[in-house]
Amino acid sequence: YAWPERQGLAPGGRVLVVVDEGAAVEGVDALVAAAGSAEVVRADASLDGVSGRFDDIVYAGASAGMIERLEPMLAVRGMFCLVLGGRTIERRVNVDVGRVHYDFIRYCGQNSIETMPVAEAYARVPKNGALRPGDRVAIIGAAGPMGLMHTVRDAVAGVADLSIDAADVNDDRLNHLQDQVDPVAGPHGVPVRYVNSTQTPLSGPYDHVTCLVPVPAVMASAVDLAGENSIVNAFAGIAAGTLVELDVQGMVERNVFILGTSGSELADMATVLGMIESGVLDTTIALDAITGMAGFADAITSVIERT
Repeated sequence: YAWPERQGLAPGGRVLVVVDEGAAVEGVDALVAAAGSAEVVRADASLDGVSGRFDDIVYAGASAGMIERLEPMLAVRGMFCLVLGGRTIERRVNVDVGRVHYDFIRYCGQNSIETMPVAEAYARVPKNGALRPGDRVAIIGAAGPMGLMHTVRDAVAGVADLSIDAADVNDDRLNHLQDQVDPVAGPHGVPVRYVNSTQTPLSGPYDHVTCLVPVPAVMASAVDLAGENSIVNAFAGIAAGTLVELDVQGMVERNVFILGTSGSELADMATVLGMIESGVLDTTIALDAITGMAGFADAITSVIERT
């Protein structure tokens, strides 16, 4: 939630600008000057002479195939900026969502036919993945251990006018989730609806969607449920290299921002510790078993094998 997202080119980075025939893009030079970019490579759809990885890729065009060719060229923490210029991507796009989670790659874009500055696309990127007042939240896979933590955390976050739909596929687990969440959500005035999505499919649009299910089709549905100016947290541990067919056209048109993070910094741990010490957050409700170091190997194996 707290990881800072960037709203401009990577400082001192490599930039690739690809422009399809008949397309156009404006404002790159100004962003390059502001970021002090080390190198700018300009290419057409042939990509002749293009090699290596780039911190930012700006693509003016709407070819799904070209997007799929360019994505592997993104460096870790790279940004893919799509300038559609009123065009329509012909199909869903295979996106490596595992890299969103583990390599922190990001997508931004805009589809205006009147103005095409790249800065407009970057400006649409949220500063971080934090909840916002009035957000309608969906948590997919909410009844597992990680889902429980997300649901409790959102309920006690102190953000005004939130509502949460907590979805899972097992009634027993959902009942357990409700037993843990209701006592903390009630005092914070956060309504939580517990949904067995095999019986009652989620109905968007949502402002903030967290997906904890490492299944490509579920991840794709999370994007489909996201509304205008929404955030989708790809928290599920989908392996890097796993392609998910996403509605990238809809992502650009609705300004759906997919983010993901792996690991926490010491400052994040201090923040959570402060919440525990002040009584805002109780992390013990997510515990199922405790082991000493002698049981570490068995504990990791039980996670891998989902036992």
